[in-house]
Amino acid sequence: MLEWNDEYWRWDLETLEWQNDWSVGNETLDADHRRLIGIINQVNAYETYDVDIARLLDELKEYARLHFAIEEELMAAAGFDGLGSHRAEHQDFVNWLEALQLTFSHAQFSRSTILDRVNEYLRAWLLKHILETDKKYVGHI
Repeated sequence: MLEWNDEYWRWDLETLEWQNDWSVGNETLDADHRRLIGIINQVNAYETYDVDIARLLDELKEYARLHFAIEEELMAAAGFDGLGSHRAEHQDFVNWLEALQLTFSHAQFSRSTILDRVNEYLRAWLLKHILETDKKYVGHI
């Protein structure tokens, strides 16, 4: 598992590839996580490819809406004790994304500034939420 340290910054520059040990043991949720990795890689490659930021933020919003609903439903059905705190982390993501969309719509910062912030946040989300918090429900769902 990756840890937050100096190696993170090297990892931050790399194209991510799905690792089997990142699995949460549920194919639907793993497929969603792979989708997020694809989004992260798209953001990371913004200097090479023309990324439509508004479309990207909409895609993230749709990803979060669908994935969080499925994940929370599965945790609730399993009686997972950590559902409340997990749901709060999801809400923090939604709040971040809504604030980012609002800021972008009113004051369009440079492409590189906004995409760097998105890249940093999503990589931290992968590291801290998916690879740590989500791993807590493995075996329950």
